[in-house]
Amino acid sequence: MMFVDLPKLEALPRWLIQGLAASTLHHLRIRRCHKFKALPESLENLTSLQELRIVDCPQLSTLSEGCAASLH
Repeated sequence: MMFVDLPKLEALPRWLIQGLAASTLHHLRIRRCHKFKALPESLENLTSLQELRIVDCPQLSTLSEGCAASLH
């Protein structure tokens, strides 16, 4: 799944983290979303996620401990 050129996107949609996608999403790319601020603590719910790419999201400056721990 890709989120590209969404200038108002500040966070991942709830349906992505809590819905069916949470167990089936393998690749997530977030690109040129200039207001994207943070990855949620609930990123660990994305149990099938194999690849996460974030490019050109200047408002995203750090990862929380919980979020960073869920990334391998």
